[in-house]
Amino acid sequence: MAIVDLNHSDFDKEVLQCDRPAIVEFHTLWDSACRAFSAMFEDLSREYEGKVKFCSSNVDANPDLSEQLNVLRIPAAIIFYQGKEIKRMLNPSRASLKMEIDAALRKVRKF
Repeated sequence: MAIVDLNHSDFDKEVLQCDRPAIVEFHTLWDSACRAFSAMFEDLSREYEGKVKFCSSNVDANPDLSEQLNVLRIPAAIIFYQGKEIKRMLNPSRASLKMEIDAALRKVRKF
């Protein structure tokens, strides 16, 4: 499953109304830390295919969305479930991000 290129107008449909956890990556194309994070994010999207929806938002191209969600630093990732933010991370390591995704999946299984 491909990573959804997210913008302000489709955020509700793609993330908040999603029937499984959704994780949104906030990045820019010019920052080396963002490029490294994006590569890791893409790799994890394949690992969690069908379990978690992966979305990406370029803050330069979509400033309204990052402002709406108060994303002040990048790279950042936010996990949502059932229309609510459940975890926000700033430049997490692969291990940290996997740990938080797994925690979100455990919450889903409780319902």
